[in-house]
Amino acid sequence: MTTTTQHPGPGAEPDGRGVDGFGMELLLDLSGCNPDVITSAALLKAWTVTLADAIGMTRWGEPTIAHFGEGDLYGWTVIQLITTSNINVHAVEATGDAYINVFSCRGFDPDAATALSVEFFGATAHHARVIQRRSPGKES
Repeated sequence: MTTTTQHPGPGAEPDGRGVDGFGMELLLDLSGCNPDVITSAALLKAWTVTLADAIGMTRWGEPTIAHFGEGDLYGWTVIQLITTSNINVHAVEATGDAYINVFSCRGFDPDAATALSVEFFGATAHHARVIQRRSPGKES
């Protein structure tokens, strides 16, 4: 299994919300996903609920779920609002890939979010990166 994880470098000092700047975002690319998961609206919805609960986020309403696209881009998009921003996934049926973003102005454990997602989707490989979001006028 391919695993790559990149976290913010030294000197990233979190504020009282557990983040440096405005917020943090996990960018997670999965491949070799279980086709039963990436083709199921019910399972994708269950993932958003499970993930939000696991990383201590409060869901805001029900997720938006859409099945659309053309050719090898056809698949599901799921967006779950959380009180501190959003969780989303784009699941591409033709390739067995899933592209996940978890963005929050409140800190969360990106390793826990990655591990849960890799297991839930049955991914055979993944690449994870965490970035700190901030206004360009507030960079040091």
